[in-house]
Amino acid sequence: MSYLSLLITSRSGGLIFHTPLSPNTPPLQTNDWLRIGSTFHSLIAISKTSVPKECGGMERVVCDNVVISILSTPTGIKFYLVSDSTITSPPLNEIYAAWSDWVLKNPFYEIDMPVRGERFRREVEKICGYSK
Repeated sequence: MSYLSLLITSRSGGLIFHTPLSPNTPPLQTNDWLRIGSTFHSLIAISKTSVPKECGGMERVVCDNVVISILSTPTGIKFYLVSDSTITSPPLNEIYAAWSDWVLKNPFYEIDMPVRGERFRREVEKICGYSK
């Protein structure tokens, strides 16, 4: 059971947080992470236009060896947890709760701005069972 990375995009699709959660995560440059985040956001937007209105869009993308689990919040923030295919129930709701506790309650955080807090990163690593 292995989580590879977590990405969080803003309402407008900009990447506001990313962290590798495994030594197996490919080393990417910042521009690559930005491209991946905006691509994920675009895929969600496209999926919402091609399904009935009562359906919320994509929640999971399954490939041979990788699964991308997606949590869309009521405020438009999207969480993408990339894991290997053995993960059946990703802890996205726990990560969202940590987001609420460590990011949104921070009086210095501005909505839709990149997250720089190490406490949130450490909490995500703890939830996903990753230690460096």
